[in-house]
Amino acid sequence: MKDYGDGEIQRYLANDYMPNGNLNRHLFFSLENQNVIEMKPLTWPQRKSIILDVAKGLPYLHYGVKPAIHHRDIKATNILLDSDMRARVADFGLVKQSREGSHLTKRVAGTHGYLAPEYALYGQLSEKSDAYSFEVVVLEMMCGRKALDLSSSQSECTFFIRDWAWSLVKAEKWEELFYASLLESRGFTNTNPREVMDRFVLVGILCAHVMVASRPTILDALKMLEGDIEVPVIPDQSICADGNSFTASAPPASTTNNTNTTSTCPMDLGYVLRIPWTTSYCHNPPQNINTSTPTANRGQCCQTLLSLFGIALSQHLKASTLFNLPDLPTSISCLSDFQSKLNSFSLPSNLTSLCFDPLQFVITPNVCASIESTRDWFAKLGPSTVLDTACRPDLTDLTFCDACVAAGFQVQTDLIAIDGNKNHSTDCFYFSILYAAGIANEFGPESAGSLSCIFGLPVETGSGSAYKKHLALVFGLTGAGVAVLVMSCLLGLYFWWDRKWRKKGEGFDRGSGFDLEESGSTPRMRPNAVSIWFKIDELEKATDNFSQKNFIGRGGFGMVYKGMLSDGSIVAVKHVIESDFQGNAEFCNEVEIISNLKHRNLVPLRGCCVTDDNEENEERGDQRYLVYDYMPNGNLDDHLFPSSRGGIGKQPLTWPQRKSIILDVAKGLAYLHYGVKPAIYHRDIKLTNILLDADMKARVADFGLAKQSREGQSHLTTRVAGTHGYLAPEYALYGQLTEKSDVYSFGVVVLEIMCGRKALDMSLSGSPRAFLITDWAWSLVKAGKIEKAIDKSLLKDEDFTNSNPRAIMERFVLVGILCAHVMVALRPTIMDALKMLEGDIEVPAIPDRPMPLGHPSCYGDGNTFSISPALSGPRLHTGDMLR
Repeated sequence: MKDYGDGEIQRYLANDYMPNGNLNRHLFFSLENQNVIEMKPLTWPQRKSIILDVAKGLPYLHYGVKPAIHHRDIKATNILLDSDMRARVADFGLVKQSREGSHLTKRVAGTHGYLAPEYALYGQLSEKSDAYSFEVVVLEMMCGRKALDLSSSQSECTFFIRDWAWSLVKAEKWEELFYASLLESRGFTNTNPREVMDRFVLVGILCAHVMVASRPTILDALKMLEGDIEVPVIPDQSICADGNSFTASAPPASTTNNTNTTSTCPMDLGYVLRIPWTTSYCHNPPQNINTSTPTANRGQCCQTLLSLFGIALSQHLKASTLFNLPDLPTSISCLSDFQSKLNSFSLPSNLTSLCFDPLQFVITPNVCASIESTRDWFAKLGPSTVLDTACRPDLTDLTFCDACVAAGFQVQTDLIAIDGNKNHSTDCFYFSILYAAGIANEFGPESAGSLSCIFGLPVETGSGSAYKKHLALVFGLTGAGVAVLVMSCLLGLYFWWDRKWRKKGEGFDRGSGFDLEESGSTPRMRPNAVSIWFKIDELEKATDNFSQKNFIGRGGFGMVYKGMLSDGSIVAVKHVIESDFQGNAEFCNEVEIISNLKHRNLVPLRGCCVTDDNEENEERGDQRYLVYDYMPNGNLDDHLFPSSRGGIGKQPLTWPQRKSIILDVAKGLAYLHYGVKPAIYHRDIKLTNILLDADMKARVADFGLAKQSREGQSHLTTRVAGTHGYLAPEYALYGQLTEKSDVYSFGVVVLEIMCGRKALDMSLSGSPRAFLITDWAWSLVKAGKIEKAIDKSLLKDEDFTNSNPRAIMERFVLVGILCAHVMVALRPTIMDALKMLEGDIEVPAIPDRPMPLGHPSCYGDGNTFSISPALSGPRLHTGDMLR
């Protein structure tokens, strides 16, 4: 340990070095971008030995020490291999909560795909939670597939190894289970290795059962693996229904007993084989395309395919009035059909996955002026636009083509003006193209004029020169302009960099971009858009050297201290200890983005500080600090549950205050989801992350520092971030992160505010049952006793500003329940939730709440972790939950 003298201690552990690295590198070496190309697949004896080694290590943690140690993060990367290829369990015992006498935890630790459902959703931790994770690893080793794959192109169903393995076992398709090299290997030490391998798979499925009571202990699992006891008959469990996948689209026709939901593509893609389009761009496309960039910027091949696919979308627009496809399964189905057509030209089989994200073709009101259909189009632009006249004639005529293109840009400008967000300009232009080809042009999307003029599709025809003229007119100037702009930026960056290096020590320019600051002999980057770049000496003086008397508490990502700056202003200084960022440059880039977020319902960032581990800061080390405006009324948890924290003596919040706080939070989240691009998903909405200013206005805190939630290229995360009771099921279990994940957490917060009860309480005195606020509130609504869900102090409060407050309070409760529905598709967006809360739109009828996997009611008799019998909703299958 190294003490820096200000209460901050750096801790280090020295472990024996494991020369063969971790298990993940050996199982999936072909997927790792490391120097492991010469690795050979693990043999059956090696895999068997590793599985038994881990199974022997875990019982020691569970039974060999007291109190027992529950690992909470068993996965392939936490299993290390020594020089003899013997397995060693790593990273155990460092998470304090897993060793406490109580098995209830608040913060989630672990990795999606390996987390036991009862722990991921409800914080119930036991030895069987580790058994679940361990046997997921067993299945990975036996099957040679990742535990979780949300982007599997080989199945219409999200790939989850437990469900996949169980479905094959039920269908008696054992040969499809095993990693191919295991069936070919001859290095077996057992006279009947296939029987042993079958047994290992069955033990894996049993230990990863969704019902805790059906799982064996790790000791019994070890005996089963070694053949000392028989593997019992495995009870059935939910598996992923065909065609079900993660989507926030319209809900299915039936939410129960719906196992036949395979989507078919409504578009006829036969024209791909009829039109003589140029395929040469796509024979050897680059394989390292940056998927975070728009499709149009991913190279000529992707641009060509986008134009080609746009023909079908424009035909679909004319037939259905919809500008995009209705849901994600339909989009996936259409892209699959599109790829099958491309395969006829002997093109690479992964073109659509390289160029497109299926979500980009799913209908949503959040891309261009809230337009989803032609009805919306006419409502926004009127019954006729310049496109209807300019793009109607034969566009092979260059004069007509020029007029049509000009009309397209004009309509795009009009749409952006209506939308108010210039980041939607590309989407608005696409909508203009689809309308021009599918509705306006009298010859249709497949006509020569539409292909060359509207879509700019390279076509191999005899009139190649005319086509090139068209293409040059439509896209030539645009391409040249982009090239000039890129070159100008590069030259500007070069001269800026050169000037900065020539002016070392002369301070920095606060006006733009990043700055290089000299610190010893090491230059470092720091963001300039933030209001103030603080020096560490200023923060130490403001907080009295980060003294304990100024310690406010531990917030997300670090410790928070109260401080007073030299100008007398009060601030909150957060010492960032935990974050997802690698290096100060990445951290500074994130701070640059956060500093530009301005909204009255977000906690404003005042500045930041980064100290390097150089000569000047040798005693402090590499440290990061964020400086926020101080919120004098603390966090919402202090006011709702004052006895549980340092808020004893506080008066209960009144109805007007609670109503205002809920609306403030909804507005802050709406800004994060729709006011910035790429959208920011919070991932940890809860009472302690909602702060109250001097006027009791709510401010959302701790947004933007969870890197994965902001990546535009993917909404799939690996590490779990969040708090039990607030996590959406699809995120807690499978890492699927969308705006609806935040909506779920917001719904839980709404219920806490309205009901005056904690989101999750598994330690209620006098009751053997767990309290889950979402289920409890829904059971009262189902029983027609919604008034019993409302905090009693609200019903006694006479300080109402509305003539019918009871109706409004009940509406808020219903919106909270709807937002926290287990099925993604049934949750509203945060914008729609806000409209419901304000009474602008009606709250729809709330469908029954199916019970997700790992729900306490799934437990066997004798387990005290159970839920009220008042809930009798249908059982929920994995795929259904994540629609």
